[in-house]
Amino acid sequence: MKTKKKSKFLTFCMSCMPGAGQMYMGFMKMGLSLMLLFSLTIIVATWMNIGAIAVFCVVEWFYSFFHANHLASLGDEEFENVKDEYLFGIDALPAIKSLLEKNHNLIAYGMILIGISLH
Repeated sequence: MKTKKKSKFLTFCMSCMPGAGQMYMGFMKMGLSLMLLFSLTIIVATWMNIGAIAVFCVVEWFYSFFHANHLASLGDEEFENVKDEYLFGIDALPAIKSLLEKNHNLIAYGMILIGISLH
C-alpha cells in the first residue's frame, strides 16, 4: 500500500491514540506495533497489579504522538522515503514468520481462550 500525506489536523487528532496516526497515514506496520506495545503495557501492568509499569504508557503515548506528527511534517520527498516496518524487527526473523504462518489458527484460538479467561 502506497503511503501518502494526509491532513495535518486529522493526523493530529488520530495521533491522540497510539499508533492510529501512523495507520491513518498508511504506515500500518508501524501503527500496529505502537498499538500493540501500548496495549500490552497496560495489560501487563493490570495483570501483575503493578501500577508503576503503567508509567511506560506515558512514554509510549508521547513517542507515538510526536512520531506521527513528525511524519506529517516531513517534506514530500522525505515522506516518500519512509518505509513501513515493524518497530521491533519482527519481520526480519524468518523463524517467527514461518511459525505464524504455520500455526495462525492455533495462535488465534489461544488468544480467544486468554480473552475468555480474563473476562
